[in-house]
Amino acid sequence: MKALTTISTLALIAMTGAASAQTDLGTIIILSGPMPVEANRTGALPYVVADATAGGQRALSDVLQTIPGFNLTRSGGYGQQSGFNLRGASQKYVPVYIDGIEVTDPSGTQVAFDFASLTTGGLSRIEVLPGSQSALFGARAVGGVINIQSARATEDGTHYSLDAEYGSHNTRALTFGVTHRDDRLSTAVTLTHLATDGISAAAAGTEDDGAETNRLSFNVEYALQEGAVIGASGFAGRSSANYDDFGPVDADNLSKSETQGLRLYTGFSAFGLDQELSYSHFNIERANHEAWSDIFYTGTRDRLAWVASTAIGAAGDISFGIDHSREDYTQSGTYGDSEGKTDITGAFAELRYAPIQTLDISASLRHDDHSDFGSFNSARLAAAWRFAPDWTLRGQIGNGFRAPSNYELHGPFGNAGLEPETSTSTEIGAEYALAYGGFIRATLFDLKIEDLIGFGTSSYEQVAGETHRQGAVLEAELPLSQGLRALASYTYTDSDPADTTHVGQQIMLGFAAQFTDLTTGRFDVTHVADRTSLPDYTVANAALTHALTPAITASLRVENLFDADYQLVSGYATSGRAVYAGLGARF
Repeated sequence: MKALTTISTLALIAMTGAASAQTDLGTIIILSGPMPVEANRTGALPYVVADATAGGQRALSDVLQTIPGFNLTRSGGYGQQSGFNLRGASQKYVPVYIDGIEVTDPSGTQVAFDFASLTTGGLSRIEVLPGSQSALFGARAVGGVINIQSARATEDGTHYSLDAEYGSHNTRALTFGVTHRDDRLSTAVTLTHLATDGISAAAAGTEDDGAETNRLSFNVEYALQEGAVIGASGFAGRSSANYDDFGPVDADNLSKSETQGLRLYTGFSAFGLDQELSYSHFNIERANHEAWSDIFYTGTRDRLAWVASTAIGAAGDISFGIDHSREDYTQSGTYGDSEGKTDITGAFAELRYAPIQTLDISASLRHDDHSDFGSFNSARLAAAWRFAPDWTLRGQIGNGFRAPSNYELHGPFGNAGLEPETSTSTEIGAEYALAYGGFIRATLFDLKIEDLIGFGTSSYEQVAGETHRQGAVLEAELPLSQGLRALASYTYTDSDPADTTHVGQQIMLGFAAQFTDLTTGRFDVTHVADRTSLPDYTVANAALTHALTPAITASLRVENLFDADYQLVSGYATSGRAVYAGLGARF
């Protein structure tokens, strides 16, 4: 049997009628890099969700919670502030991209992405790449990168989709999509809406905190002559949510947010190089309205990039490029006005080479010039060695940096004397491939960060010395029968020092079943232990889908199946058992 490399624990959730088919993952393409690469030929292996909507979850953060080492820190129900950590690295070390647009919030305290209101509607593929990736993605990519891709046209002609769901907490969700593909044009447009009465964000509260979000996304690509293409992708979203006062205690506070993103690109071949030139823009406007204060935030990011690649003989290729980005931040309102601006210019190169048929090596190098902090060099070395039939050994080592955010430097609690954080990340793992796409895998990881930036008594301060995160991930996916697959994982993380979001142990077990040609189901259970300030908890979820006709599908899902009482953030509630029913149509 050919040596296989699995790409995703989420394949379990995304499983449909292909449960019994053997998967040659050498044909699966990883997109988290300057050039696509086959999954079994990279030492930096991401978790891949092939279809974000396949498991039935509405909040994208619920999908990500099924990834080993990903821990959500949501302060209440849907629509509440939703941070995360990945293998112990907080969200400020993991930039998030949607269709090539970086969507981390330039106006945020530490420039991170808030998953509070992002739904799965209109999204398709997700790649979560742990480990230091600054050599490819620049500043902030100290703990990993999350790449999200919106829905694409997958078949010729014009097609429509409509999904509606209703459930607990008076939650209403609606998604409408249109796709078109012909010889030259490919386009997709999606509208999503979700509204809920919610739950009380404060665990001791009695007043529900509702939320609403609306989002439009699109992508279009047109093929020109001689293989050249032009394209655009973008989105616009508006969301609002009630939230409680710090404590937390009941309050009638309101947060509002508007976001817009746009990316324009052209791809072409010239001078023996495959090239892409792109421009992206991201803008966010936020407002927090409380009884005694009103605060307004604005953040923008503009980025211009050029990337080129070419083959080097039959055994390798090289990619290189340059980019420039500018981030602006403003704050106004009750606590005064502040603003900041940052420019970063970078250049990178990545060489991939296979000295023998069973060994693939990649070496990446990047130079960044920061407008406030000068130059920084980052590098990454990764390798995948298929040293025996069905066995793969892979590893990566890299360094990175995170410059202080504009808020940390210039905000109400800013400190102009801060310096960048620096990091070193290593990872090594072994994998054994089983029949029909199954696998057993073990991974050790280590992340060291120097000069961490944290909040002191009255401002942001540099923490002298080294902080350390290390651990292990054990994973297995097993085909139990023709229509039944099981997946299990165990993640151990040791953080020194451990912050309030630290999770020491995470155990996940899931099953996906193809009951008949028309009916599929899933069941998953997660146990979390050794948290810094909160007790252990166990939560289970289940879902069932049935094709009523070739075009119409009914779904039923139950979140927190056994009605567990637990918290993700101390003092903030999570939903008890919640039931949702939906219908989907494709025509």
